[in-house]
Amino acid sequence: MNRNEKTYQLSTTIWTIAIFEIAFWVLLAVAWYLIPEFLPGFRLHNPEWKWALFVLPVVSLLFLLFAILKQRKLKKLTELHLTPTILPNRSPVKSTIRFLILRMALAFTIFGIMDPKVGSKLEEGTTRGADLMIVFDVSKSMLAEDVEPSRLERGKLSLQRLIDKMHGDRVGLIVYAGDAFVQMPITSDYAAAQFFLSSISTNSVARQGTALGNAIDLAAESFDDERATQRAIIVVSDGENHEDNAINAAERAREKGITVHAIGLGTTQGAPIPKNPESSQKDFLKDSDGNVVVSQFNATLLQELVEAGEGVMVSSGESYVPLDGIRQAIGEMQKAELGTFNFTDFEHRHQYFFGTALVLLMAYLLLAERKMNFSKPKKS
Repeated sequence: MNRNEKTYQLSTTIWTIAIFEIAFWVLLAVAWYLIPEFLPGFRLHNPEWKWALFVLPVVSLLFLLFAILKQRKLKKLTELHLTPTILPNRSPVKSTIRFLILRMALAFTIFGIMDPKVGSKLEEGTTRGADLMIVFDVSKSMLAEDVEPSRLERGKLSLQRLIDKMHGDRVGLIVYAGDAFVQMPITSDYAAAQFFLSSISTNSVARQGTALGNAIDLAAESFDDERATQRAIIVVSDGENHEDNAINAAERAREKGITVHAIGLGTTQGAPIPKNPESSQKDFLKDSDGNVVVSQFNATLLQELVEAGEGVMVSSGESYVPLDGIRQAIGEMQKAELGTFNFTDFEHRHQYFFGTALVLLMAYLLLAERKMNFSKPKKS
């Protein structure tokens, strides 16, 4: 085996592992997004174990480092023409395949420990609560980082805290920029609400802009008018550059008995808007004259909004949003009896994952790393 062939095999191993890791995490992300939509009764019995999945890329990295070190040692043996003698039937391809099988066995073991379970019995029940629609601004200005880690992420974290404290209330989610869409219909499933909330981004709405009035009108139409509940809309926004008359929309909502609250995000000093917040080198949006655009928190508009909607407004500091005013307003709402559907029995599915892991381990043990030599022995 010459040096070019060894280098080629090592490069192939590296690319194979890298592509496998990317494909695994992409498929996992897609499954994580789609499963709650098609299996609303899906739960993890031990969700804290999901962090163990990050061990998998570390294991892959260690395998590659070991392969590189092994290759360097083999290089010395090659120079001494000892490789065919010491490792006559070594197969790097089989070694890579065996590792991938072992890695997937580890992945399925972790899935089994997480213990996915699916609701098997759905029962109708009742609870007392109010109906809330969250209207979330996902325009580009929400990427500004004058609020840590950004206006968008701070708003999501604040709402997650708010939902964690809810008992009996139902909640829905609308996202808006240039258009407004119902991201999640009103529900009492807080786990689903948390999931949908965590998935929103500035890419959730294709057309950019800030059509808050349209979003408030859509929220008002999304309530079930047949239920005798007190209703409220919670606007989460930096209040900047709104295209339509949001104040009139809040007044229309109030005429229907719907209160409009607001959570304001940002600072009056403002901040530039990153083009790509994930990049280590920040590049900011610029206007037609080439000047960096600075987005500032517009408290005046949101204050006028809640005055028209007879609600309350809370706003962020640089790193925290005090939600006491919103919580108190929700707590003072008149609660009505709501019909709910809840899963009462769950079937554990860990056995399928542990079984798959066991099969993969058997395949790992049965697949030899050495090449099979079917040539007839030479006669002496």
